[in-house]
Amino acid sequence: MAMRTLLSLVIGLSVLLGWVGEVAATARARVTRFQALKAICLEGETLRVLVLPERGANLISLFDKRTRREWIWQNPWDRYRKVRYASSFLDADVSGFDDCFPTVGQQAYPAAPWKGVVIPDHGELWSLPWSYQIRGGSVRLWVRGRRLPYRFEKQIRLVDPGRVEISYQVTNLSDHPLEAIWAAHALVAVRPGMDVFLPEEARFQEDLSPWSLDRRFGLGWIRLGGPETKSCKKAFTERLTEGWGGFYDGTTGDFLLYTFPVAKVPYLGLWINQGGLVARGHRHYNVGLEPTNGGEEFQHSRQRGMQHVIPARATETWYLHLTCGKSTRRDLRARVRQAR
Repeated sequence: MAMRTLLSLVIGLSVLLGWVGEVAATARARVTRFQALKAICLEGETLRVLVLPERGANLISLFDKRTRREWIWQNPWDRYRKVRYASSFLDADVSGFDDCFPTVGQQAYPAAPWKGVVIPDHGELWSLPWSYQIRGGSVRLWVRGRRLPYRFEKQIRLVDPGRVEISYQVTNLSDHPLEAIWAAHALVAVRPGMDVFLPEEARFQEDLSPWSLDRRFGLGWIRLGGPETKSCKKAFTERLTEGWGGFYDGTTGDFLLYTFPVAKVPYLGLWINQGGLVARGHRHYNVGLEPTNGGEEFQHSRQRGMQHVIPARATETWYLHLTCGKSTRRDLRARVRQAR
């Protein structure tokens, strides 16, 4: 009896491992081009992702093959190219999904031994070339800071059906605590009438007007207008109790859901841009929902109790999962529970 039980367990494990291997095998990774830049393409049965290692490991495309929908906003007026380190973000393409670290806005570092060192606009990572390694159907990318001593790494893989998993790791390479802000600055290609959805109990630190946060079906909803309003707004939530948020298109039923560990990433930044931002003569129309461990700047984070410090020689890890799918508005809360 014991031998038969053991044999059954071995067979079951073999089947499970085979199934996992088949799932992994459905994703493929290859080097390609995106305009003038090298790109890493990850492609599975349902999604295709493009990452630009020469342009800050920017995730420039999240394409749902089932619906033919591109979720990431790409700049239609600009050519994508390498950017100069520490240049102004507004002088570049201002698009895609950048990891902002160790800050978002340009500012001086506030504490010794780096007090007064100026951190570039949008952080350091976006304007640096990253190293990368393709492993099967995933890619690992990494870079070191120039003005502060840290190593930043992320691994991206596809999990069918319809999920991108990004695993992060940052190491403080110094013998001193490192104050740092991370934000996932992903600009989404929205359409008029779409909604941002959030946990029902989410509250914002700033006034959202002219937008409002309505609560229905166990969710908070922010209805988006069109680019003709020529308006924009940036806001941050209070500390969250659940780590998720996303976008919903009521016309098609398409949704894009972000999930993240709320104990490590306790806030969401919201950047609504309905034609209010003009960059290089063009009005942009996009929205960023930005999981973050802090605010926009060190002073802002300290004043609001959002300060984040990495201990000396310590390594921190967290994740961000992006799930694409379809749902009715009423059933979306259940889809969130399934994805988590």
